[in-house]
Amino acid sequence: MKKSSMIRGLSLCVVLVGCLMSCSQPTISWRMEQMAAPAQMVSGDSIRIVYPVAVGGTVADSINRTVEQTLSLIVGLEPEPRGDLSQRIDSLLRERNYDTMIRHISYEMLVNGEVEEFGKVASVRLGSYVYLGGAHGLQMATFLNFDLNSGRKLDRLELFADTAALWTLNKEAFLRARGADLTDAVLFVAPDELPLPQNIAIDSAGVRMHYNPYEIAPYVFGPTDYLLPMDEVRSLLDPKISR
Repeated sequence: MKKSSMIRGLSLCVVLVGCLMSCSQPTISWRMEQMAAPAQMVSGDSIRIVYPVAVGGTVADSINRTVEQTLSLIVGLEPEPRGDLSQRIDSLLRERNYDTMIRHISYEMLVNGEVEEFGKVASVRLGSYVYLGGAHGLQMATFLNFDLNSGRKLDRLELFADTAALWTLNKEAFLRARGADLTDAVLFVAPDELPLPQNIAIDSAGVRMHYNPYEIAPYVFGPTDYLLPMDEVRSLLDPKISR
C-alpha cells in the first residue's frame, strides 16, 4: 500500500512538471497573409498589404488584434478592434472618388511585414510607404513586440534590464551609422541627448534600432536603421524574455 502511494505520488509529480513545462512554452505559429485588393481602386492606385498572422488560440487572437489596429493607423484609418481592412480601405477610396477636388490623386499603400522570435518575444515588423496626397508619401517602419505566452504588446523598454547602458550603446552606434551626415543644424536634439528610438525589435542576431523620418530630424534626413549585435547587447536584456 505504501509503495503504491509513492508510485502514484511520483506519477503526479511527473504530470505536474510536464504541464508546467508545456505551459511555459509559447505555442504560436505564423503565416503570411496578403490583404484582398480593395474594389474601389482606380487606375494609378497601388495597394499591397502583406503582414504576419499569428495562429494559436486566444494568445494569437490578442496579437492579431493589435497588428490589425496598427495596420489601420498606418494606412490612415482609425483603429478598430474588428472589421475587414480591405472593406474599410474601400470606404476611404470611395470618399476620395466622390470628391471632385482629390479624386484624380492616386493612392499608394504598400506594407510588407515580417516576424522574428527571440526567447519569449515575437517582434512583428511592418515596413510601409503610404501616399494619400500632398508633397510626398511617408516611408516608415513600425515594430511591435509581443509576449508569446500572453499575447500582450510589450513596451520597447520592457525588453531591457539596463536602459542606461543601452542608451550609451545606441548613441555610439548611431554616430557610427550616421555621423558623417550630421551637421549642427540637422538633428532636433544634440547627439548627447539622442533619445532611444520608438521602434526597437529583437531577434537572434541582436537588437534592431530604427528612427523614422521626423522622429529626430527633418524628412530629408531620411530613416536611420542599424543593428546592435547580440554579443554587445545580450547582458542588457531583461532575463525574463529568454526561455
